[in-house]
Parts: sequence; C-alpha cells; structure tokens
Amino acid sequence: MDANSDLYNQTAGCKIETSKFTSTEEFLTSVGEMYHILTNEERIKAFARSDVKVDAFKGGSFVLFGGTVNGKFLELLPDKKITMLWRFNSWPAAHNSTVTIELNQKDDRTELKFSQTGIPTSDFERTKQGWKQYYWSSIKQTFGIGMKYF
Repeated sequence: MDANSDLYNQTAGCKIETSKFTSTEEFLTSVGEMYHILTNEERIKAFARSDVKVDAFKGGSFVLFGGTVNGKFLELLPDKKITMLWRFNSWPAAHNSTVTIELNQKDDRTELKFSQTGIPTSDFERTKQGWKQYYWSSIKQTFGIGMKYF
C-alpha cells in the first residue's frame, strides 16, 4: 500500500490536497466471476447489503450504499479491467477520484490490483478502510471466496 500526496485541481476550480491508495487483493474465484461480482447490480447489492443502482457500461453511472458513494464507469474490459470515477457524496461538489481495478488469473485465484487517485487527504483513512471493510472483506464473506485455511 502506498500513499502519495499531490494537489488535484477540479473543474470547479477547487484545489484540495489529495492522496493515492494502491493495494493487491486475492480472491478464490475466476477473473470472470470476480468481474461479474464487481459489475452486476444484484451481486453488488448482495455484498453492499444496501440498495444500489448500477449501469455497468462505458459512461454508465452507479450509486452505492444508499447514496453514500456514486460515480461513473470510464472503461470496462470484461474479465480484465474496470476504471471509474468514484466519490463519497460528502466530498466537495465536482470532485471525483479515479479508481482502476485490474484482474489477473493466478492458478485457482484472482489477483486484483487496485489503485485510487485523487482521494482528499482529509478522507484518506476512511476511504482506505471503506474499501477493505465494505468491498474486499464483504465480497469474501458474501461469496465465500476468501483465502483457504488448510
């Protein structure tokens, strides 16, 4: 994991200090299934445990966790890569971060490489913990695709 700080200038002219978060996660499933979990509205609703609205196509939008998170899909390469604008509704208007998720098949598991740039530094820890708790841990528990224990 790595946190780099830089100044991010949005169209609204608002300059805020931002950070970057990267991580690598592993899931005991195929890249096809993992891609489906991350882009299918019903699957997202299952692991988010809340109402969601997901239009998974280039330019499509999403609203997750009762409106706490929203964004837009910039690129969807089935079974390979997802790029999206992503934001908490509490962030300054017009400020978005960019999330990139790359999927690679590694034997019986999927390696997920995650990168998020443009996170307001003041919200870095909440954002980082949110991905760990509400995405990765929840996905592993909901679909039983965590690490093997034996």
